[in-house]
Amino acid sequence: MKLRILSVLLVLAIVLVGCVPLPQAQSAVPTDAGGSRAPVGVTVMQGLRVLKPAVFNNTVSVLGTTATVTNGAAFAIAGSWQPITAAGAVTPTITIPAAGIVACIENTAAQTITIADSGNQVLTAVFAMGQYDVLCGYSDGTRFIETSRANN
Repeated sequence: MKLRILSVLLVLAIVLVGCVPLPQAQSAVPTDAGGSRAPVGVTVMQGLRVLKPAVFNNTVSVLGTTATVTNGAAFAIAGSWQPITAAGAVTPTITIPAAGIVACIENTAAQTITIADSGNQVLTAVFAMGQYDVLCGYSDGTRFIETSRANN
């Protein structure tokens, strides 16, 4: 009889435990108020629109401040889209960004800005950038390597 009561109590305990919802594990990927998943450090609203600057795998996702370049002087890439301008025709050099950075450089000036294919600037060929021309590249930490260009 005792065995039968213990068996009934055990079955009853198993049924009751099965009816109680267990706490869910927390997601490793945060969500916004609408439940959309977003990488850590990124706020997402209305689909995939990024609302604040972020870094994805060493890619700076901000518009760089326009850099005024001069002949023979190096300029730094401060964003994934780096506008450059000059007072006249110049041939500046690129300060090599950290390894893994991908960036595009846009000439916003009416003057020709020439980026040489030499030293740590590994290009297809010399690029005489006219206004709105774009040079994109990748840094391995020691070189800026061209990935594409647009002659606009």
